[in-house]
Amino acid sequence: MATPVAALMADRADDPASAGRALVDADRTAPAEVRHRPAARSVLAQVVRDPHAPATIVQLALALGVT
Repeated sequence: MATPVAALMADRADDPASAGRALVDADRTAPAEVRHRPAARSVLAQVVRDPHAPATIVQLALALGVT
C-alpha cells in the first residue's frame, strides 16, 4: 500500500513519477492522508509542477485545489 510517506521519499529521491503514483494510490486507499496532511499536499504541489506529470496527478491536484 502506498502512503504519503512513500510519496515523500520518492520526491526526495527526485523521482516525481513514483511520488505521483504513491500519492494517487494513497488517495484511493486513504484519501484523508493525502487530502488533509500538509506534507502530502506539499509533495503533490511539487510533483504537479513537473512538466511530465501524469494526467492523474494533475486531476488530483485540481480536485484538491493544490497548485
